[in-house]
Amino acid sequence: MKSQLTGRAIGADETAWSRLRSVQAPWAWSFVGAVLVWFGIVGVFGFGIAGNVAQTALTYGVFMVLVGLGQMLVITSGVGNIDLSVPSTIALAGVIGMHVMGGANGRIVIGVAAALGAGGAVGLANYMLIRLLRIPPIIATLSSSFIVQSIAITQGRQLPPPPPALGAFATGRFLNVPYIALLALALSVALAVLLHRAVYGRKLSAIGQNARAAWLAGVDVHRRAARDRAVLDDRGAHGASARGDLGRRVARHGRRVHADFDCRGRDRRHAGRRRQGDDRRRVGRVDVPVSHERRAQRARRGCGRAIDRLWRAHHRGDRRGRRKDGAVKRCQSLFRFTSRTRGEMKSSDYEVHDPRFRLLLQPNAFLSRLTDECLWAEGPVYFPATDLLIWSDIPNNRMLRWAPGMGLGVFRAPSNYSNGNTRDREGRLVSCEHGARRVTRTEHDGSVTVLASHFEGKRLNSPNDVIVDSNGNIWFTDPDYGILSDYEGYRAQSEIGRCNVYRISPDTTRVELVSDDFVKPNGLAFSPDESRLYIADSAASHDDEAPRHIRVFDVAGEGRLRNGRVFIEMRSGVPDGMRVDEHGNVWTSAEDGVHCYAPDGALLGKILIPEVVANLTFGGINRNRLFIAATSSMYSLHVAVRGAGR
Repeated sequence: MKSQLTGRAIGADETAWSRLRSVQAPWAWSFVGAVLVWFGIVGVFGFGIAGNVAQTALTYGVFMVLVGLGQMLVITSGVGNIDLSVPSTIALAGVIGMHVMGGANGRIVIGVAAALGAGGAVGLANYMLIRLLRIPPIIATLSSSFIVQSIAITQGRQLPPPPPALGAFATGRFLNVPYIALLALALSVALAVLLHRAVYGRKLSAIGQNARAAWLAGVDVHRRAARDRAVLDDRGAHGASARGDLGRRVARHGRRVHADFDCRGRDRRHAGRRRQGDDRRRVGRVDVPVSHERRAQRARRGCGRAIDRLWRAHHRGDRRGRRKDGAVKRCQSLFRFTSRTRGEMKSSDYEVHDPRFRLLLQPNAFLSRLTDECLWAEGPVYFPATDLLIWSDIPNNRMLRWAPGMGLGVFRAPSNYSNGNTRDREGRLVSCEHGARRVTRTEHDGSVTVLASHFEGKRLNSPNDVIVDSNGNIWFTDPDYGILSDYEGYRAQSEIGRCNVYRISPDTTRVELVSDDFVKPNGLAFSPDESRLYIADSAASHDDEAPRHIRVFDVAGEGRLRNGRVFIEMRSGVPDGMRVDEHGNVWTSAEDGVHCYAPDGALLGKILIPEVVANLTFGGINRNRLFIAATSSMYSLHVAVRGAGR
């Protein structure tokens, strides 16, 4: 019996200790520590001194509480990650408030408003230092804190006495607890309610001001943002239920809503499936009647020839392409209406020509449109160090950037009508510029170095696509697309008189001719061991009888090409940009999507994209995310294979 009782006691102790260790709120341990310290003071000095210590701590602790609340709001919602000027700002606000009050009770409200205005002015100054001057937050706020603290010390030497009412409030007590301590407690409770009960507060708690950091920590910021918008949109008829369901999900899963459920508590895994008795269907991000969706699919199929004509007009490079932007937008609107930008890819989204292609696909992946704000997207390049994607929007004369959690932005404008992009072995951006007719490299400090602009004293045509091998040699193609009109560059005559493929040696920085038998060389890519070089010829964009194929060459010593032969012939459209995966399969752009070819030239399969694809690249942390530049859009799709190279 004694052993049983002992076992029960040990089990109870273990249960209590496990419950104590499972406390999720870190601040609880701070209170436990403070209570233990206070009891230590009681044991050494008695209750009298311990009571005075507690009152003093409550009085001066208010200042630390206010500083802590301010830092918390700055860290979670501000433009910087920290604000070192909060303590000095509070001191300056107090000095200004006391000067404005002048010891009169009637000026207390005006003095408080002046103090708040001073704090807002310092915050605005910090914002300008961080945003406009791009000074790191820790440096900007530390510098401003020195200035603010100096002003507070200078002006605080001859402060007027506080108004009697304010002094009574500052020294007054309720149940022996200072009023200002109760005020700090009220502010803390208000912020706790905001963070735990409001939609904005829950979003702030889960994501904070750094969406990228939240994404790296496992928070699906895109879905969370969509859920928040849904909650705000449904505050009419469904607002209460939506907020209630979201609250229940938060209560069940902590501050994160489970990824399998949306803000209304519905299973997201069944999104897009038509419910019994429901005459509406989820298409992409829009609910549309089923009959409308079917008509849109028929219209999409009917747009094929129109898109083909517009695509040819684009590659002709004349102004007709710009005049037909309205038709492009109309057809693209139908594509947006019917394309599956969310949800798993269906079998109709692929064409499997060889069983090996299924091994390259990720069954539960979905095609995601990152943006549709381009006129002709080209040259995607991925930077793993910053998880950043950069590409060209040629007719708009700009380069765009995209990163998970950060969204879309302009990287460079104007961009000299840049086309193809890549990165070298040191992680620097290498670009082909149609407008300036040159190949450039963007250094780590942001400066631009011209790598090639002439060959044998004559200006290049319009460098199109570029790659860098493991030895640092830069290979690029030079068709004349950028000088045919003012749409993708500036109309001009070719000084060289033909379209070639060149190589830039890192040792001599001299432009060397490696092939001169192409009509319009375009995309190029190396095999994984760099023993073979694939080069596309897209001359059929201007002449149906011209080549529309990819050629492959053996790479000999000193960067020489030999044994050139046709790798594949494309039946419709022309090949443009391409990439090679770790197994040597060639993924190339095409009119109807992305085509995948085995190293022996066999067509493995196709990924069907609702727009004409111009280029693609492998990216993501594991190099298994395919970024696809297609006419007006940039798509992404996870696959079951990694890209070759770095």
